[in-house]
Amino acid sequence: MAAAAAEGVAGLVIILLLSRKKNKMVHCTMYCPIGTLVSYLKFVSPFRMSIQRNCTVCMACTLKCRYDALNLEDIKKGKPGLSCTYCGECVTTCHQQSIRYHF
Repeated sequence: MAAAAAEGVAGLVIILLLSRKKNKMVHCTMYCPIGTLVSYLKFVSPFRMSIQRNCTVCMACTLKCRYDALNLEDIKKGKPGLSCTYCGECVTTCHQQSIRYHF
């Protein structure tokens, strides 16, 4: 019971310190078992995300991504990073419509 309580407190510390400081959902991709499960289940989904070549690298998607899945390297590679959960926030933010789901 003490171990479970310690793990719960550790989770709260991660949420309060790391996630709030970075303004990203660090706890979902690095601590939460459900977030980890979602990160791996996306590989069996028939849908994928891609960043088209017409991207102007305005970085609006990076500001909106709460899972820290888009950075300059990922955008240049043409696909989001491993922490992407396919939430679609970046798709609606992209002014050039460069980020798309595909089958």
